[in-house]
Parts: sequence; C-alpha cells; structure tokens
Amino acid sequence: MYPPFESIEVDEAHLLLKINTFGKNRDYIFMAPSRNILHAVVEKCDAIMENQSTDVDEQSRGKPEIASPLNDEGYEDNMVHAQSIPTEVNHSLISFPQNTSGAMILHVILFPWKLFIHIGIPDVRFISIENTSPKLIKAFIAVIMCIIYLIIGSYAMVASLESIAERLRIPDSVIGVTVSAAGTSLPNYVASQVAARQGLGNMAVSNAFGSNTFNILVGLGLPWLIYTSTIENNYNELRDDGITESVAILAIVLLIFIIIIISTGFELCRWHGFLFIGIYTLFVIYFIGQVFI
Repeated sequence: MYPPFESIEVDEAHLLLKINTFGKNRDYIFMAPSRNILHAVVEKCDAIMENQSTDVDEQSRGKPEIASPLNDEGYEDNMVHAQSIPTEVNHSLISFPQNTSGAMILHVILFPWKLFIHIGIPDVRFISIENTSPKLIKAFIAVIMCIIYLIIGSYAMVASLESIAERLRIPDSVIGVTVSAAGTSLPNYVASQVAARQGLGNMAVSNAFGSNTFNILVGLGLPWLIYTSTIENNYNELRDDGITESVAILAIVLLIFIIIIISTGFELCRWHGFLFIGIYTLFVIYFIGQVFI
C-alpha cells in the first residue's frame, strides 16, 4: 500500500522507476525484471495519475468532496494498492509429506539431514514484518549458518569423491569436471532458479557469473596464497590434466554467450538453455574421452 503520487521518473537503460509522492511522504524506487514489465508499470502509473487529476478537476467544479478516512499510517484509503499476492503456505522442513510415495521415501532417507538443518538454521519464512532489529539478526544468523553448512557439506563431498576416485582408479580431473562440479554448483543453480522464477533475470545471470568469478579468483587464489605464504614459496604439484583445454573452452563459451546476448537484445530464450546444456554435454564427453582414450 503506497500513498498517492504526483509524478514518476523512468530510467529505461537500467530498468528503474521512481515514484514521487505528494508532500513529505517518502519516494519509492523500483527495479523492473524486464523492459516489458517496466513499460506495463509505467502505463499503469500514467493511468493512475490521470484518474487522480480527473478527481481533482471534478472537485474544482463544485462537486462535494467526501473526506476519506485515514488509516493507521495517516494516509487516505484511496491509496494505490499493490496487487494482492496469495498467501504462501510454508511447510516445516521435517513435516511428513502427504503427496506421493516417492516423496515419502525420499523424506525418510533425508530426514537426519533435514532435522540437522531444521535445528541449526533459523526459518526466515516465518519472520514477522514487525520488529525490524530481531528480524535482521535472525536473517544474519540464517545466512551465516547456511555458509557453515555449505562449507561442511562441500568438504565432506570432496573427501568422499577423492576416496571413490582412488578406489575406482578414476582420475581426479574427471571427478572434478563431472560430479564435483555439479555438486558444488547446485546451490548456485537453486539460487539462480529462485531468482528467475521471481522475474529477476538479471540477478540469476549475475549470480552465475559472480559465483564463477569468485571460484576462480578466490576459490583458487586464496588457497594458493595461504600455501605459498605458510608452506613453500612455490606450488609444484599442479598437473595439467586437461586444464589448459578447459580454460580455452571456457573462454570460447563465454564469448559465444556474450555474442548471443548482445544479438538478441539482452533477452534470454529457451533455445539458449538447450544450446548451453548441449555444449556442456559435449564438453564432458570430450574431456572424459581425452582422459581415457
């Protein structure tokens, strides 16, 4: 619920919309997930402002003005109301599912891990909109605990994969490119999927690129810095194992992505997804073939 506004400012290049309200009321700045949505919101705001000016003209012609009751915040009830959003039902992580037998079996198998998460991470879905300070503290605790759980899970996964690769005599590079890469990227995938479903396409793409940039610059740079600063001046145990080809393929795919995005006007299409999934499949086949053939 927002107070009536007198004008809007649009930054189409950055998909930003500023709503200037009357008097000393606060102004609002929104970022649209796409250019089409931005245009639709601008048209709606224009229609609202036109209706407001019509009401003012009718009142100036001598029509009786009916006082509108004020709500708790001091605004009139003829405010602009945000589109009603259906209430989301949030089930407990440890509650037993009631839909399919497959979900029940999966729930029983994963129950110890779900219970571990349920106890250790605060559920921010049930945070009240009141009491801002406790809400922020609870959110910060949830973020920190999620990071700790990711670190523990990543360490356990890498240690398990190294043991499996050693027993099955599979090269570490193959495990790293396939299972380990997919496992460590699942949190990034889930975060990008949630952002995309909310219409935040820019956030989803930025999350993917930001995660890979962090992996390359910090995930590799920080361990090397610690090792060379505390153990030896140089690390001499790094083997190629196809790393040069992988970096070259990464650079080529990144260039293809940039060309496609620019050519389509920064719009993502379904065939983009099929294209990059196909490229990744060919990359895995090529890499495994280089190792075993």
